[in-house]
This record gives sequence, C-alpha cells and structure tokens, in this order.
Amino acid sequence: MRQRSRLVLPTLAATALAVGLLATGVAPAAATTGQPAGADLVPAKGLLFGSYVQPRPGQGAEAAAAEQEAIAGRKMDLQRIYRQWDDPQPDPVVVASLRRGRIPVLSIRPRYKDGRIVPWAAVARGDADATIVKQADGLRSLPGTLFLAFHHEPDDVSSPTAGSAT
Repeated sequence: MRQRSRLVLPTLAATALAVGLLATGVAPAAATTGQPAGADLVPAKGLLFGSYVQPRPGQGAEAAAAEQEAIAGRKMDLQRIYRQWDDPQPDPVVVASLRRGRIPVLSIRPRYKDGRIVPWAAVARGDADATIVKQADGLRSLPGTLFLAFHHEPDDVSSPTAGSAT
C-alpha cells in the first residue's frame, strides 16, 4: 500500500499541473513558425501523464522514475525535477529524462544550495541576469523541449519568502 500511495498523490498533482498548463493557453505566438510557443509540448489527443518521485536513499532519480513506471505499467510523459538557483544547467537528470522520452518539468527555486534566498526584487532589477542567462544557455543545449517553472511554490509558508518584484 505504501508504494501505491507514493505513486498516486504525486501523479495526481503532476497530472493536474499538465492539464492546467495545457488548458491555460497562455503561450505567446512564436514569431518564426506562426504556431503557439510550446505547441510541440501539447498532445494531439488526451493529456500528458507524469509525476515527481522522491528517490530512496542511495537510489538515483532515473532508477526511481523507472521503478514508478514499472509500478504504473507505463512510461511517464512528464518527469518533475526540482533544482536550486546555483545548480548547473543542463542538469543530468533533465538530460536523462529527455533521453528516456519524457518531457522534464524543471522547477528552479530562487534559493542557493547554502540556503541564501534570491529575492524577486533582485531578479526584477536585473541583478540575477547573468545567472539566468547562464541557465538559459545551458538549457538551450538540451536535445529536446521542457516545461520550466521559476519558483514553483512562491507562497509556501514553510520556507522563507523571496518577497515581491518591487
């Protein structure tokens, strides 16, 4: 039963995210193709199915994802990946996810590994531009497409706040 609950709740959350992303239609039109940006991420039929899996101690992210797929009896379309501000991009887990045929949902939190927060006001002022450009350059080298989220839970009351853009 523990394995089942480990699979169901994260899968439902990721599925809700995927449906929400697909339903919003907020992607701007791409100037070069005339198609909405991210059109290659929208399935022709149905929805994208995926989740985040917390690896057990000593288990890698890919092994955890493969184990979850075996339990579910299918390959996940999406794989949620959480990273800190100073994690280098492209992240090896993102690359492995793409090679496995999944679409990564990469969340970059504005917090350094040592716990320091990157305030939103600093991002808005351009203080973080060099880091953002470096991350974007790394992600540009990927052999596929992904969803990218900046500060995936900005209203999380259990962690220090990054403030607002002002």
